[in-house]
Amino acid sequence: MQQGVVLMVVGMGVVFCFLVLLVFAVKVMGAVLRNVATAEPAPSAAPQPVVAQDDSAIVAVAAAKRFRQG
Repeated sequence: MQQGVVLMVVGMGVVFCFLVLLVFAVKVMGAVLRNVATAEPAPSAAPQPVVAQDDSAIVAVAAAKRFRQG
């Protein structure tokens, strides 16, 4: 009977220590990631200008086709 109680107390102690270690690790990772996330992001490349196309001929052909279909 006494062996079971000792085993239970040791097991609960191990689990408690592991959980304390886990909480500490999560807090440390949060602090590290907060410092990394607040770093200034690298500048991105300038966007390429959009080249405008003259689609008036395509629109005229589509309108004529639609008009002839009825």
